[in-house]
Amino acid sequence: MADPRSTVRYARMVAVIDLINTKGPRTKPQILRALKITNQQFKNAHYSLPGMLALEDHNVVIPRPAPSEGYTYKLASNYQTGIEEEDGESNVQSAAGDLLTRVATIYIDVERLTTFVSGSTRRYLRKLMKSMEGTIDRAEDLAVDCDAVISQKAQYVLDKIA
Repeated sequence: MADPRSTVRYARMVAVIDLINTKGPRTKPQILRALKITNQQFKNAHYSLPGMLALEDHNVVIPRPAPSEGYTYKLASNYQTGIEEEDGESNVQSAAGDLLTRVATIYIDVERLTTFVSGSTRRYLRKLMKSMEGTIDRAEDLAVDCDAVISQKAQYVLDKIA
C-alpha cells in the first residue's frame, strides 16, 4: 500500500492549510478558486485519510464553518496548551456545535436504517440508538456550556430524545 503522505489528497490538504494559514479565513468558493480545484476534490481531500494526516502533521483542525461566522473555513489548534491565550478558544464553539451535529447525523442515519431491517438487526440498532442518546445529551451539555450554535438537525434529534 502506498504512503498516504505521498498522495494528491495529502498535497491538496496541505495547500488548503497553507492558504488559510497565509491568507486567513476563507469561504469554500474562495478556497476552490485560489487552488483551482472542484468542490468534490476539496471534499475528497478534507475527509480522506491523507487529508486527516495532513491536518495532524500540521497540528491543526478545520472546524465546520458556522453560519454566524459567514461560513468561513479557518484553522484551529487541535491541542490544549493550558495557557488560555494560546488555546483555540475562539473555535471551541464551532467544534462543539460540529460535534453535536455529527453525532445527531449518525443518530438519524441509524434511525433510518431501523426502518429497512428486521429481527435482531433492528434490535441491535435500537440498542445503539439508546446508547447514543447519552452521548448526544453530553454533546448538548458541551455545546450549551460554550455557547455553541446548535444546528437544526441537532435540535431535531434533541427534541426527539427529550
